[in-house]
Amino acid sequence: RSVRTIPTFMRLTKEMLDDTPGLISYLSSRAPSKLMNVEDSQILYGDGTGQNLHGIATDGSAYVTASFGALINRFDVLAAAVVQTTKDEYVPNAIMINPSDYLALVSVKETTGAYVLPSYVSMSGGTMFIMGVPVYAINAVTAGDFFVGDFALGSQLFVRQGVTLEFFEQDADNVTKNFITVRVEERIALAVYNSKSIVYGGFAAALANGSA
Repeated sequence: RSVRTIPTFMRLTKEMLDDTPGLISYLSSRAPSKLMNVEDSQILYGDGTGQNLHGIATDGSAYVTASFGALINRFDVLAAAVVQTTKDEYVPNAIMINPSDYLALVSVKETTGAYVLPSYVSMSGGTMFIMGVPVYAINAVTAGDFFVGDFALGSQLFVRQGVTLEFFEQDADNVTKNFITVRVEERIALAVYNSKSIVYGGFAAALANGSA
């Protein structure tokens, strides 16, 4: 895959530049985190156009609907996605969903108020496992989506140039407002070696079609 430059931008006041220790501390913690958020979105959803990566949603496999009948739930969908990946001779090592969907999983209750966990779901050290695969709440995952796969063998991220920072005074209304624009960027490439190693889908369609 082609190498892409992934940028993000921050605006600082000129006063912050006068406090060198404070500026270094702020940029050291904030800049990489802000850039990683942009990269996470690109890794998951980049469509390959322009400076966008070929993301996992583009290069992975679509979830194949599994039928569970009227009582299908989100646990069933994720378990079926695990099996779909396993059938293709990969060993899934992560399930990624949005934090709101993670909450929907852990808060399922019976009519009595007791929490419900299927037999193939376990909790250990605060982490949920579905069929032995850990579930991670990731902000970059759009609410309602899920990714299940062997991210260790099925994909690889190449960093061609580490995080760099550049400062620009001439940008937008910086001069009149005494701001400095900071551009933070990194050059990376993402390879998905086999589309069958990672499954991507949406809960709404999976639940609707799987209940038939």
